Amino acid sequence: MQIKLTCRHTRLSEALRTYIESRLEKLGSHLNGIIEAHAVLSVEKYRHLAEITIVANGLTIHAKQETEDMYASVDAVIEKLERQITKYKTRINRHQPRKARHAHRVGLKIIEPDDVWESSQPEPEHQHRVVDRRSFPTKPMTIDEALMQLDLIESDFLVFTNAQTDQVNVLHTREDRKYELIEPET
Repeated sequence: MQIKLTCRHTRLSEALRTYIESRLEKLGSHLNGIIEAHAVLSVEKYRHLAEITIVANGLTIHAKQETEDMYASVDAVIEKLERQITKYKTRINRHQPRKARHAHRVGLKIIEPDDVWESSQPEPEHQHRVVDRRSFPTKPMTIDEALMQLDLIESDFLVFTNAQTDQVNVLHTREDRKYELIEPET
């Protein structure tokens, strides 16, 4: 398992580094195939924030916790991750296995304004620019699995390949805490 530690507004002591690495290694025993763990630690006045993201076999789990002590924040975020892993494993055990398919690689392309606008056209007043580029491996999943993944990553949306249609879909959490599925129309 590859462990990345990032600190903001604080210095990482060797004792804290060892503590986090040992806790993450124990967490690895609960979930097979953890590829990467990224921990972000930050301090703002009396607030100690620990945020950990785990990537394992196409599954991304994210949790963050804030307390007045960094060790307590790390313990709390690890406990959150353990609960999420247990929830994931019980849901997986309830589902029947399906055919394994190859994981697809989905990426976003940055489009420069020069690519879109030709030099003969006048430039618009406000140009939109892509400021972030993310690429991530996706595996085909059912809508139920996508809902579960969306809960685990604690995000507002999830881009995934629908196992039934083999098309890229977007699952979005609405303001009323209901889910919206966006499918391409062919």
